[in-house]
Amino acid sequence: MVLAPGPIVKDAAIHAIADYQVENWWHAARRQLLQRLLDEGLATGRNTALDLGCGPGSILPLLRTSGFHTVIGLDRSEKTLHLVQASQPDVALTCSDAAVLPIADESVDAVTILGVLCHSWIHDERAVLSEVMRILRPGGVLCVTEPAFPSLTRAADRLVMSVRRYSPGGASEC
Repeated sequence: MVLAPGPIVKDAAIHAIADYQVENWWHAARRQLLQRLLDEGLATGRNTALDLGCGPGSILPLLRTSGFHTVIGLDRSEKTLHLVQASQPDVALTCSDAAVLPIADESVDAVTILGVLCHSWIHDERAVLSEVMRILRPGGVLCVTEPAFPSLTRAADRLVMSVRRYSPGGASEC
């Protein structure tokens, strides 16, 4: 595990976020959607998957059991990664900013970015996506889900430090 300084996050908050991601209907539906894509062969013959902004690691088990030989969880919170390491010791973990990925060019077969670009610490979504394109192998797969429609902004957005929601036109500008 490569660790670097990240934001100070309280243990209780990390556990609350982990519980929320297990119980919340949207997170469950998103895991089911990703599982369906993986079951349809997204991981077939692929070696390396990266969950960018893995948080407490709720997506990592899906990637691990779907045919990827190496699964990397990347997050900017060292404390969060320690929580993941305790429960998932067979996953490679990296503490890094999403806009400067410490991963070799064209070395990753699949990247998931699930509710990450919307956060306050992402200052330039294009820089993040440019880094992802740099590390993806030719023919690699990128799966992105982000909160939609500014009119659906709610208190939970502030709780998880989301500062933007996307519309079809807004997402295409990235």
